[in-house]
Amino acid sequence: MSLSYNVVFEYTTKAGGYAGVRTFTSYKDKAEFEAYHAKHDPELENVVAQGVSDEVAQNLCALTPEICRLTAAVEKACEYSGSNLPFEPKLLNFALKTSCFGIEHDRSVRLQKKITPSTKFPVVETESSPQTEKDRLFTFIKENLNSPTGEIGNLNFALLEILDEALNIVMRRLSF
Repeated sequence: MSLSYNVVFEYTTKAGGYAGVRTFTSYKDKAEFEAYHAKHDPELENVVAQGVSDEVAQNLCALTPEICRLTAAVEKACEYSGSNLPFEPKLLNFALKTSCFGIEHDRSVRLQKKITPSTKFPVVETESSPQTEKDRLFTFIKENLNSPTGEIGNLNFALLEILDEALNIVMRRLSF
């Protein structure tokens, strides 16, 4: 069975730290997609495009804002911590480094295809008060690493800044 009906999705703010991340899924045909979509929570993701070629789907996914890849890494680290603590620093480090591969791939595609990111994209929403440790990291990323197009700049520097903030959060946790 050949899967040739590609659909590009973008996570909404209801998806937490995954907001703004784009993915694509291939279906057998439009009917299979519609059957899947009818059972799926539409508040978690929007359809960006459907019935597009593999190349177009990959290009659209390459437009995922870099900041969203970083907030998704924080979300993933918190999901996988498996403890009562909001995040485990080693898991956060691993998730952030893994997100860099996606960012670097997206940059390569955008450069090669001469496509530029949009200035309109969803980004994680944080609790107002009191902020959880995860929300503090989200806030730090949004306030210190964001740009109008969601691009980060120097990835190594950005990772060091996020990990430094995570260390500060952990130190505050331990000092109480």
